[in-house]
Amino acid sequence: TMNRILAQDVVDTRSTGRVQGKAEDLADLKSGEPKLDSSSVNAMKVRVYGSMAVVNGHYVQKGTYKGKDISGEGRFTDVFVSRQGRWECVSTQETPVVKQ
Repeated sequence: TMNRILAQDVVDTRSTGRVQGKAEDLADLKSGEPKLDSSSVNAMKVRVYGSMAVVNGHYVQKGTYKGKDISGEGRFTDVFVSRQGRWECVSTQETPVVKQ
């Protein structure tokens, strides 16, 4: 499913600031990363502008990524483009919510 959703030229900006592409995203999933005990998405809003859509939302998760704790909450922005009759994610970014 992710192979179909992610565009070949997707830019994935992680909450750490690290950037990776489709090959790295799919390799992570194939290896079982991240390992999530729980994950939920709320306050998701989708806005469509012709052949482009922007998705914003809030997530809460508990788990690890390559042994490092990634538990917490954050906000995300995904950008989709309609290409040849189907929607593909061309950009995704996560931003952690820091408790003040």
